Amino acid sequence: MQVRKVEQQLHQKEDMGEVLHVVDFDQLKIENQQYLDRIEERNTELLRLKATTGKAVQVCLAFMTNSSSSNMLTVLQYLQMYCST
Repeated sequence: MQVRKVEQQLHQKEDMGEVLHVVDFDQLKIENQQYLDRIEERNTELLRLKATTGKAVQVCLAFMTNSSSSNMLTVLQYLQMYCST
């Protein structure tokens, strides 16, 4: 969303005939790096959550495989409650 804002500012400057200075480009580079850092942080968090989910599914499947049918219902109810939060 802020990228669009910066792009709009850039287009406005171009429309008004303003020349972009080195400072403007440096500011854009800084903002771009900040966005890239935030994306990297979120990708790292996403990978962590995927690993956690995979482990939980493996534990539940192992429990279901080694349990009676009544315990399976309990596991399914737990999974439903766990996934809804």
